[in-house]
Amino acid sequence: CDKHLKINIYGEVHLLFDYFIIKTLFNILNLKMKFVTTSLLKIFIFTFIIGILILSIDGVKLKCKGFFRKKPPCTLFINIEKDKFLFKCGGLLPRFFYQKFQMLVMQRNKSMYGVHNINTIANEALDQRIMKRICSNLRVRYRQPTFIKFILVQRRFPFRGRRRSRSGSLIISLNKNTPIGTKKPPCTLFINVHKDKFLLRVGGLIPGFLRQKYQSFQNYRRKSVKQLNNMNEFASEMLNQKTIQTICRRYSVRYQLPTYIKFIAPKRRFNFRRRSRSLAE
Repeated sequence: CDKHLKINIYGEVHLLFDYFIIKTLFNILNLKMKFVTTSLLKIFIFTFIIGILILSIDGVKLKCKGFFRKKPPCTLFINIEKDKFLFKCGGLLPRFFYQKFQMLVMQRNKSMYGVHNINTIANEALDQRIMKRICSNLRVRYRQPTFIKFILVQRRFPFRGRRRSRSGSLIISLNKNTPIGTKKPPCTLFINVHKDKFLLRVGGLIPGFLRQKYQSFQNYRRKSVKQLNNMNEFASEMLNQKTIQTICRRYSVRYQLPTYIKFIAPKRRFNFRRRSRSLAE
């Protein structure tokens, strides 16, 4: 009897010990599983939010009236720089509007005047049936009536790039007699001979004699003021307003009647360090 009692006691102790080990292991595994599930849930929520943000940043924004911005009429704002509008909705647009918009997108220096013209054409050409299909392609909820408006958000450049752009090749100046804040002609289009590639852009539009004069003036190492004045006189005589209008179009500049062209050749600034080194040598 004593032997049997000892065996039972030892067996119960072993069973209790095994039960304790199994329970601790189960708790550890359960904690690990909870940690894994919570971490996976956090990762899933994080990726879902980032995906929504990435998909929403495509240059398209719908604005409506009302307190909650849900009442029509609505305006669909499309950023030309960010959104690929032709790739998404090119097949829905009329042919003439597609060509006009393509010309604007292909321009490197887009002007606000061109965007304004595109918006006026869009209000006439695109009806509500086309607008409904455009909204479905852009994954925007359509509310009748919805109008489209293209915007051009100019890119921000650093300080050095902005400083260089100020000393650019093209300057548009108004008449001195016009009051500040108004845009009244006559206007003068100043073109820098040192920086602007005038012949490459509008060489086919100007007469041959003026083209030769400009080319010979550019080849001179030391450009005199007298030669520049002679070339400006020839330009004022030979270039009519129709030619100047096409030149302004090539430069993406708003043309106002009358506009005159004037070539300038400002003196180049040299670096002080380089000049001091050359003097020391």
